[in-house]
Amino acid sequence: MDKVNLHRLQVFRTVFETLSVTEAARKLKLSQPTVSRHLALFERELELDLFDNVRGRLEPTWEAHRLYDDSNGLFERLHSVSTSVESIRRGAGESLKIVASTALCMSILPAAVGRLYHEIPDLDIQVEGGGLRSQVEALRDGTADVGVGGSMPNSTELRQTMLGRLPLVAVVPNGHALSHKTVFDLRDLEAHGSVMHNPNAPMGSLIADNLEQRGISLHRPLSSFTIPFAIGLARHTRLITVVDWLTASFFAGDDMKIIPLSKPLHVDLAMLELARKPARRSAILFRDALAEAFRNASRAFVY
Repeated sequence: MDKVNLHRLQVFRTVFETLSVTEAARKLKLSQPTVSRHLALFERELELDLFDNVRGRLEPTWEAHRLYDDSNGLFERLHSVSTSVESIRRGAGESLKIVASTALCMSILPAAVGRLYHEIPDLDIQVEGGGLRSQVEALRDGTADVGVGGSMPNSTELRQTMLGRLPLVAVVPNGHALSHKTVFDLRDLEAHGSVMHNPNAPMGSLIADNLEQRGISLHRPLSSFTIPFAIGLARHTRLITVVDWLTASFFAGDDMKIIPLSKPLHVDLAMLELARKPARRSAILFRDALAEAFRNASRAFVY
């Protein structure tokens, strides 16, 4: 015998307690023949006689008494395990701390968090805004479980899930000298003022490297350390900024034109976790919800 069949063990214990196949069938909501069959199969599997029929009455054998005593508390423990599993599924006593870029916090992140909130009803969800550097620091010191924003190429300490690629676009105020363009060449920034980004952040670094490679010098640039703020600055200073299409679609508004770049540039949208930590169901469901929110935003966006 390799293992004990728990269902048949439960049948045995009920017959032992009631000393009646009929009463055991009633309590288990089974037919009498089904209870008798399970009991016979159980004795055959164990190679033990568990009951004697003495003048029409069932009498447990010594082996039956020992098996009953040894299995005491088993089903209570199984019930406790089942309760624990349900608690885990509902997220009881668990928190998921998320640090995401400001642009994502104000665009697709609310939809993803909303879905997660209903899928794991007892999960404590905490969301803060922060750039890539802040995300990595928070992951390292344990104040965050998940980071959402750009990627870190060649990092071995992070588990990175790529959710999509974000093409960069120019955002130009309506009425600007370049707002008539259907494609935008970064070289136009040599003659027109612009709002640029932190050169140490993924998007700012990508744009700065491209400008340097092409020998483009900016004309009177302003600096913005958050991407949505760059759009606000561009709006009120009548300057041009270059951001990802997702941020542009949520923040540009009808008073600004979104123009694709003539030489495409992309940044990655990624979810970050520490590689040394095991995968968590809550983080996996959040990743799936985030991917869905990104797909929905992608379908809705047109230049």
